[in-house]
Amino acid sequence: MNFEFEKATASPPNNPNLLKKSPNFSRKKVDRRLEDGQELKDEHLRLVSEKNQLEVQRAKEVAKQNKKRDLEERKEIKSEIIESQETAEENREKFLEEIIQKGREGVDGRFTK
Repeated sequence: MNFEFEKATASPPNNPNLLKKSPNFSRKKVDRRLEDGQELKDEHLRLVSEKNQLEVQRAKEVAKQNKKRDLEERKEIKSEIIESQETAEENREKFLEEIIQKGREGVDGRFTK
């Protein structure tokens, strides 16, 4: 395959200094800038990754604390419910005893057999 390119239509530069490299240009400097940029990017990614790991760890700790707190609250609520059931049972027994006692007494207050 042969490629043929059109000839440039623009005139060559009049100033010969434009064809020269800048005296400040240094391939080492350019390479060092690229390396520094890559190092900064890698450092940034490492820091972001570390931050995300810490956030995940903190979220797990908070979830564990919330689970523990919820479990304790459930235990307290369960014990309160059991207490209220026991007092309700005692009150029921007292109420039944009163009804039985009133049933044994007559209407006029005497005991019947």
